[in-house]
Amino acid sequence: RTAVENYRGIEHRLERFGDYGGGIWYDDAISTMPFSTECGIRAVENEVCPVGTLIVGGLDREISYDEFEDYLAASEIGNVICLPETGHKIADALSKRENTKPAVFKAADMSEAVSLAAEHTWPGTACILSPAAASYNVYKNFEEKGRHFKELVRKTFGEN
Repeated sequence: RTAVENYRGIEHRLERFGDYGGGIWYDDAISTMPFSTECGIRAVENEVCPVGTLIVGGLDREISYDEFEDYLAASEIGNVICLPETGHKIADALSKRENTKPAVFKAADMSEAVSLAAEHTWPGTACILSPAAASYNVYKNFEEKGRHFKELVRKTFGEN
């Protein structure tokens, strides 16, 4: 029972790594497919709090994001921050829709994405890095991407 109560999860797998700026921050860098990202969003919404900000994007593997874009457009997520390459395609697709609920931002890199997330994630909501894409366009692997994300968040909020 003690082991279960004290279990912290596995790094980069919907890992709650801190509460900053009134929001709850998650590293789900392992989610490199759209369905996995959707599952992570639902898990946080069902068990913890609304998702204020989602950070997506990475290597373009030429897979379809049509259903994922439908899901995002209709979701209650407050903000979607989009990284190159796939994130920018998702942002372009969402911006062409008339009834997209989330605010959509394009970020040039992870540093800009974290800055935008810190500015736009409301207290009482979650910010999740869950890219729905591979990391190889910028990072060696998802672990490196997740560690960089957490490092930038901690620096942004004055934690070393």
